[in-house]
Amino acid sequence: MKGIWKEREYIDMWSVNHALFGASLAAVAIALHIEVVTGALYAAVLFILWEFIEYVTKVGETTYNQMTDIVVAMLGFFAFFIEPTILVASVVIFLFFVLETGGYLSKIQEATTVREKSLNILFMLSAWVYVVLFIKYFL
Repeated sequence: MKGIWKEREYIDMWSVNHALFGASLAAVAIALHIEVVTGALYAAVLFILWEFIEYVTKVGETTYNQMTDIVVAMLGFFAFFIEPTILVASVVIFLFFVLETGGYLSKIQEATTVREKSLNILFMLSAWVYVVLFIKYFL
């Protein structure tokens, strides 16, 4: 992966996406009236599950990067509570959409196998579905 979307040892551009996803999950927790600690536990499980999916599908991240992704996502989750407004949630989900789309389009373009292209298309579409559902139910 060339350019800004290259997987790195600890932190990379995908870390921003993880932080934004964490912040968006905090907005969901607030909208559903889930307590912070309970929401954080649910979010942590989702973040770990996502990293497991990436591991199984051989995304190519280092173990350190996967651990960092979880920590950064949790930081995003807690950071949203600093200013938990509709405006901030709107900016977060917009940036998440733009960065996920850009990142996956880059991966799709550089993919060398049909499997690799297909997985990245699936991941991008799943991000789009999340964004649409977020907008429909939480904004």
